[in-house]
Amino acid sequence: WDTNAVGRAAIHVNDGSPVIKGNYIGTNASGANLRNRNGIYLAAGADTVLIGGTAAGEGNVICHNLVDGITSLSTSNTITCHGNLVGVLPGGTVAKNVGDSLEISAGTITLGAAGESRTNCLVGGAGNKGIRQTGGVLTMGGRNFVTGDLLMSAGTFTLGSSIMNVTGDILATGSTVSTSTSTVTLDGGRQQTLTSFSPVYGLHYVGTGWAKLASNMTIDRRLIVESRAVSCPSVTLTFANNAAVKIGRGAAFKGVLTLDNSVFTTAIPGTSRYSLSIEPG
Repeated sequence: WDTNAVGRAAIHVNDGSPVIKGNYIGTNASGANLRNRNGIYLAAGADTVLIGGTAAGEGNVICHNLVDGITSLSTSNTITCHGNLVGVLPGGTVAKNVGDSLEISAGTITLGAAGESRTNCLVGGAGNKGIRQTGGVLTMGGRNFVTGDLLMSAGTFTLGSSIMNVTGDILATGSTVSTSTSTVTLDGGRQQTLTSFSPVYGLHYVGTGWAKLASNMTIDRRLIVESRAVSCPSVTLTFANNAAVKIGRGAAFKGVLTLDNSVFTTAIPGTSRYSLSIEPG
């Protein structure tokens, strides 16, 4: 897809059920900047759409585009993405789209499937998001790596038996969030703001900043904190149903903390004088 498409999307889907796989969009095998306006644009009329695939070579490489890598306005409930590199080249070189890697404002889109080995990698542009959800239903069903923020301001976000690694902020300001039996890995060293995660199963925090809870949170499975702290000023953090809490590296809790059963602490020698601190505020 060449620079002649700077005023439009490389692939614009408004009807039908296409399979989009094995393409270089906005770039080529050498990593050249062959930008379009959008990489893949799924308009309201797009039906069943498969982006990428589960076999080797079926994923798309979507880089350098002037707006988003993938934009979904479709009302379809069968848009699925497997094994795509968005904002990053196959060798690992970052080649961001200017906008978000994935923006969804309507319909349903699923990233990956449980048990698959291939991964969607989404690298957000400077000042923009790895994933921006302003509506619709976004489900992560496999392994997904997101570099840049994950912003959810409306709609429903679900992690279904999946593994997610986010290297930016998670900010959910208006979404309904369900995590099923997932592992959420926050690994960016930045503040994590989690709103309306109730219940949360298997939240795994390994950043270096505070995991800040902006509303009451109930954890029914387990919380693992491998770094600094979880802060919940003026809200309540409750561990119910025998939830396990594993704390390492001198984690601290602020705010109201309710423990229904045991806390398993594993301080790392040399990193702190304590494994768990409950602080005022």
